[in-house]
Amino acid sequence: MRAVRLPPPAPVDNLRLTTLPLPPERDGWVRIRVEAFGLNRSELKLRLGLSVGVTFPRVPGIEAAGTVDAAPAGSGLVPGQKVVAMMGDMGRTYDGGYAEYTSVPLSQVIPVDTDLPWEVLGALPEMVQTGYGSLTVGLALGPGQSVLIRGGTSSVGLAAAALATWRDATVLSTTRRPDRLALLKEHGVYHPCSTPVKSRPLYASCTRTVSTPPSTSSARRPRRPRGPARPRRSRRAEQGDARAGHAPLAAGQRADGDAVSGAGPARAHTA
Repeated sequence: MRAVRLPPPAPVDNLRLTTLPLPPERDGWVRIRVEAFGLNRSELKLRLGLSVGVTFPRVPGIEAAGTVDAAPAGSGLVPGQKVVAMMGDMGRTYDGGYAEYTSVPLSQVIPVDTDLPWEVLGALPEMVQTGYGSLTVGLALGPGQSVLIRGGTSSVGLAAAALATWRDATVLSTTRRPDRLALLKEHGVYHPCSTPVKSRPLYASCTRTVSTPPSTSSARRPRRPRGPARPRRSRRAEQGDARAGHAPLAAGQRADGDAVSGAGPARAHTA
Protein backbone atom coordinates (compact mmCIF):
# COMPACT_ATOMS: atom_id res chain seq x y z
CA MET A 1 0.00 0.00 0.00
CA ARG A 2 1.04 3.64 -0.44
CA ALA A 3 1.56 5.74 2.68
CA VAL A 4 3.12 9.02 3.79
CA ARG A 5 5.85 8.22 6.28
CA LEU A 6 7.82 10.51 8.57
CA PRO A 7 11.35 9.60 9.65
CA PRO A 8 12.58 11.37 12.81
CA PRO A 9 11.10 14.90 13.20
CA ALA A 10 12.20 17.10 10.34
CA PRO A 11 11.00 19.79 7.87
CA VAL A 12 7.92 19.08 5.80
CA ASP A 13 10.07 17.94 2.86
CA ASN A 14 10.94 14.84 4.88
CA LEU A 15 7.39 13.52 4.60
CA ARG A 16 7.89 10.71 2.09
CA LEU A 17 5.38 8.89 -0.07
CA THR A 18 6.45 5.28 0.19
CA THR A 19 5.21 1.71 -0.14
CA LEU A 20 4.54 -0.32 3.01
CA PRO A 21 3.09 -3.79 3.68
CA LEU A 22 -0.65 -4.02 4.27
CA PRO A 23 -1.37 -3.90 8.06
CA PRO A 24 -1.96 -7.48 9.25
CA GLU A 25 -5.27 -8.58 10.75
CA ARG A 26 -5.11 -8.44 14.55
CA ASP A 27 -7.49 -9.54 17.29
CA GLY A 28 -9.36 -6.51 18.62
CA TRP A 29 -8.24 -4.27 15.73
CA VAL A 30 -10.06 -3.08 12.61
CA ARG A 31 -8.33 -2.61 9.26
CA ILE A 32 -9.81 0.32 7.36
CA ARG A 33 -9.50 1.12 3.68
CA VAL A 34 -8.89 4.87 3.92
CA GLU A 35 -10.87 7.08 1.55
CA ALA A 36 -10.09 10.46 3.16
CA PHE A 37 -8.33 11.90 6.18
CA GLY A 38 -8.13 15.33 7.80
CA LEU A 39 -5.04 17.44 8.51
CA ASN A 40 -4.61 18.55 12.12
CA ARG A 41 -2.31 20.78 14.09
CA SER A 42 -1.40 17.72 16.14
CA GLU A 43 0.44 16.36 13.10
CA LEU A 44 2.39 19.60 12.75
CA LYS A 45 3.56 19.22 16.35
CA LEU A 46 4.50 15.61 15.65
CA ARG A 47 6.59 16.63 12.63
CA LEU A 48 8.32 19.35 14.69
CA GLY A 49 9.21 16.85 17.41
CA LEU A 50 6.92 18.44 20.02
CA SER A 51 4.70 15.40 20.63
CA VAL A 52 5.36 13.15 23.62
CA GLY A 53 5.49 9.35 23.45
CA VAL A 54 5.85 9.11 19.67
CA THR A 55 8.03 6.48 18.02
CA PHE A 56 9.59 6.89 14.58
CA PRO A 57 9.46 6.24 11.71
CA ARG A 58 5.71 6.83 11.75
CA VAL A 59 2.75 7.23 9.40
CA PRO A 60 0.99 10.35 10.80
CA GLY A 61 -2.73 11.01 10.96
CA ILE A 62 -4.98 11.10 14.03
CA GLU A 63 -8.19 10.54 12.02
CA ALA A 64 -9.44 8.77 8.92
CA ALA A 65 -12.66 7.94 7.09
CA GLY A 66 -13.21 4.88 4.95
CA THR A 67 -14.69 1.40 4.83
CA VAL A 68 -14.06 -1.72 6.88
CA ASP A 69 -11.58 -4.06 5.22
CA ALA A 70 -11.21 -6.57 8.06
CA ALA A 71 -12.82 -6.69 11.52
CA PRO A 72 -12.76 -9.07 14.52
CA ALA A 73 -15.50 -11.63 14.84
CA GLY A 74 -18.37 -10.40 16.97
CA SER A 75 -17.49 -6.73 16.48
CA GLY A 76 -20.70 -6.01 14.59
CA LEU A 77 -18.70 -4.52 11.71
CA VAL A 78 -18.83 -5.92 8.20
CA PRO A 79 -16.51 -5.45 5.22
CA GLY A 80 -17.49 -2.41 3.15
CA GLN A 81 -19.24 -0.65 6.03
CA LYS A 82 -18.55 3.10 6.31
CA VAL A 83 -16.62 4.10 9.41
CA VAL A 84 -14.48 6.87 10.85
CA ALA A 85 -11.65 6.55 13.35
CA MET A 86 -9.73 9.06 15.45
CA MET A 87 -7.45 9.65 18.42
CA GLY A 88 -6.32 6.92 20.81
CA ASP A 89 -2.61 7.35 19.91
CA MET A 90 -3.47 6.93 16.24
CA GLY A 91 -0.55 8.23 14.20
CA ARG A 92 1.60 8.42 17.33
CA THR A 93 2.35 4.98 18.75
CA TYR A 94 0.90 3.12 15.75
CA ASP A 95 0.51 4.18 12.12
CA GLY A 96 -2.32 6.58 11.34
CA GLY A 97 -4.50 7.79 8.51
CA TYR A 98 -1.95 9.09 5.98
CA ALA A 99 -2.14 5.80 4.07
CA GLU A 100 -4.37 3.70 1.85
CA TYR A 101 -5.04 1.36 4.79
CA THR A 102 -4.76 1.80 8.53
CA SER A 103 -5.31 -0.59 11.43
CA VAL A 104 -6.79 0.81 14.64
CA PRO A 105 -8.27 -0.57 17.88
CA LEU A 106 -11.94 -1.46 17.69
CA SER A 107 -12.70 1.11 20.40
CA GLN A 108 -11.57 3.92 18.07
CA VAL A 109 -13.94 2.98 15.24
CA ILE A 110 -17.32 4.71 14.78
CA PRO A 111 -19.81 3.37 12.19
CA VAL A 112 -21.49 6.10 10.12
CA ASP A 113 -24.52 6.10 7.84
CA THR A 114 -24.19 9.05 5.49
CA ASP A 115 -24.23 10.08 1.86
CA LEU A 116 -21.68 12.83 2.39
CA PRO A 117 -18.80 12.79 -0.12
CA TRP A 118 -15.57 11.36 1.24
CA GLU A 119 -13.74 14.69 1.14
CA VAL A 120 -16.39 16.14 3.47
CA LEU A 121 -16.69 13.12 5.75
CA GLY A 122 -12.92 12.93 6.10
CA ALA A 123 -12.83 16.42 7.58
CA LEU A 124 -15.49 15.75 10.24
CA PRO A 125 -14.28 13.31 12.94
CA GLU A 126 -11.77 15.39 14.90
CA MET A 127 -13.57 18.66 14.17
CA VAL A 128 -16.92 17.41 15.45
CA GLN A 129 -15.30 15.64 18.40
CA THR A 130 -13.59 18.88 19.45
CA GLY A 131 -16.79 20.91 19.23
CA TYR A 132 -18.97 18.29 20.89
CA GLY A 133 -16.51 17.62 23.69
CA SER A 134 -16.16 21.34 24.42
CA LEU A 135 -19.91 21.84 24.66
CA THR A 136 -20.72 18.71 26.67
CA VAL A 137 -17.73 17.70 28.77
CA GLY A 138 -16.24 21.18 28.96
CA LEU A 139 -19.36 23.33 29.44
CA ALA A 140 -22.24 20.91 30.13
CA LEU A 141 -24.31 23.10 27.81
CA GLY A 142 -28.02 22.50 28.14
CA PRO A 143 -31.27 23.66 26.50
CA GLY A 144 -32.09 27.32 27.05
CA GLN A 145 -28.51 28.32 27.86
CA SER A 146 -26.35 30.67 25.81
CA VAL A 147 -22.86 30.12 24.47
CA LEU A 148 -20.38 32.50 22.85
CA ILE A 149 -18.12 30.95 20.19
CA ARG A 150 -14.96 32.86 19.30
CA GLY A 151 -13.70 32.37 15.75
CA GLY A 152 -17.17 31.34 14.64
CA THR A 153 -16.33 30.88 10.95
CA SER A 154 -13.56 28.35 11.58
CA SER A 155 -14.39 24.71 10.94
CA VAL A 156 -14.61 23.94 14.66
CA GLY A 157 -16.58 27.13 15.25
CA LEU A 158 -19.20 26.22 12.65
CA ALA A 159 -19.42 22.67 13.98
CA ALA A 160 -19.84 23.94 17.55
CA ALA A 161 -22.59 26.33 16.44
CA ALA A 162 -24.49 23.53 14.71
CA LEU A 163 -24.14 21.23 17.72
CA ALA A 164 -25.13 23.93 20.20
CA THR A 165 -28.23 24.78 18.12
CA TRP A 166 -29.06 21.06 18.01
CA ARG A 167 -28.93 21.13 21.84
CA ASP A 168 -31.48 24.00 21.85
CA ALA A 169 -28.99 26.59 23.07
CA THR A 170 -28.77 30.24 22.01
CA VAL A 171 -25.59 30.74 20.00
CA LEU A 172 -23.49 33.89 19.71
CA SER A 173 -20.49 33.70 17.38
CA THR A 174 -17.77 36.20 16.51
CA THR A 175 -15.88 36.88 13.30
CA ARG A 176 -13.27 39.50 12.44
CA ARG A 177 -14.84 39.94 8.97
CA PRO A 178 -18.22 41.68 8.77
CA ASP A 179 -18.85 40.09 5.35
CA ARG A 180 -19.10 36.70 7.08
CA LEU A 181 -21.95 37.63 9.41
CA ALA A 182 -24.48 36.29 6.91
CA LEU A 183 -22.58 32.98 6.80
CA LEU A 184 -22.96 32.64 10.56
CA LYS A 185 -26.69 33.31 10.27
CA GLU A 186 -26.98 30.61 7.60
CA HIS A 187 -25.37 28.12 10.00
CA GLY A 188 -27.88 28.73 12.78
CA VAL A 189 -26.08 31.42 14.79
CA TYR A 190 -28.71 33.55 16.49
CA HIS A 191 -26.42 36.51 17.27
CA PRO A 192 -23.51 36.98 14.81
CA CYS A 193 -20.97 39.45 16.16
CA SER A 194 -18.25 41.36 14.31
CA THR A 195 -14.94 42.02 16.09
CA PRO A 196 -12.65 43.23 13.28
CA VAL A 197 -10.07 44.94 15.48
CA LYS A 198 -8.22 43.01 18.18
CA SER A 199 -8.24 45.94 20.58
CA ARG A 200 -12.03 46.23 20.54
CA PRO A 201 -14.00 44.91 23.54
CA LEU A 202 -15.31 41.39 23.18
CA TYR A 203 -18.94 42.47 22.89
CA ALA A 204 -18.24 45.51 20.71
CA SER A 205 -20.92 44.74 18.12
CA CYS A 206 -22.86 42.06 20.00
CA THR A 207 -24.41 44.77 22.17
CA ARG A 208 -26.03 46.24 19.07
CA THR A 209 -27.63 42.91 18.24
CA VAL A 210 -28.51 41.36 21.60
CA SER A 211 -31.47 43.00 23.28
CA THR A 212 -29.92 42.56 26.72
CA PRO A 213 -26.14 43.08 26.55
CA PRO A 214 -24.06 40.73 28.70
CA SER A 215 -23.03 42.23 32.02
CA THR A 216 -19.45 41.10 31.57
CA SER A 217 -17.13 43.85 30.37
CA SER A 218 -13.54 43.56 29.22
CA ALA A 219 -12.73 47.04 30.56
CA ARG A 220 -10.92 47.18 33.89
CA ARG A 221 -12.59 48.93 36.78
CA PRO A 222 -10.62 51.85 38.24
CA ARG A 223 -8.89 51.04 41.49
CA ARG A 224 -10.12 52.71 44.64
CA PRO A 225 -7.57 55.01 46.31
CA ARG A 226 -5.79 53.46 49.25
CA GLY A 227 -4.25 55.02 52.29
CA PRO A 228 -0.55 54.71 53.05
CA ALA A 229 0.49 51.14 53.66
CA ARG A 230 1.66 50.09 57.07
CA PRO A 231 5.38 49.29 57.07
CA ARG A 232 5.81 45.56 56.65
CA ARG A 233 7.45 43.82 59.57
CA SER A 234 8.06 40.14 59.92
CA ARG A 235 6.71 38.11 62.80
CA ARG A 236 10.28 37.50 63.88
CA ALA A 237 10.86 41.28 64.17
CA GLU A 238 7.68 41.77 66.20
CA GLN A 239 8.68 38.94 68.53
CA GLY A 240 12.05 40.63 68.97
CA ASP A 241 10.32 43.89 69.88
CA ALA A 242 8.24 42.10 72.48
CA ARG A 243 11.32 40.48 74.07
CA ALA A 244 13.05 43.86 74.13
CA GLY A 245 10.09 45.47 75.86
CA HIS A 246 8.90 47.48 72.85
CA ALA A 247 5.22 47.67 72.11
CA PRO A 248 4.24 46.69 68.58
CA LEU A 249 3.46 49.54 66.19
CA ALA A 250 -0.13 50.71 66.23
CA ALA A 251 -2.08 51.28 63.07
CA GLY A 252 -1.02 54.58 61.51
CA GLN A 253 2.18 54.90 63.60
CA ARG A 254 5.75 54.99 62.29
CA ALA A 255 8.73 53.54 64.06
CA ASP A 256 9.70 57.04 65.31
CA GLY A 257 6.36 57.34 67.12
CA ASP A 258 4.82 59.95 64.80
CA ALA A 259 1.35 59.33 63.46
CA VAL A 260 0.83 58.79 59.78
CA SER A 261 -1.80 61.17 58.42
CA GLY A 262 -4.87 59.51 56.98
CA ALA A 263 -3.96 55.97 58.06
CA GLY A 264 -6.89 53.63 58.47
CA PRO A 265 -7.24 50.27 60.22
CA ALA A 266 -4.33 47.89 59.86
CA ARG A 267 -4.66 45.76 56.73
CA ALA A 268 -2.51 43.84 54.32
CA HIS A 269 -1.47 45.77 51.23
CA THR A 270 -0.02 44.45 48.03
CA ALA A 271 2.13 46.40 45.69
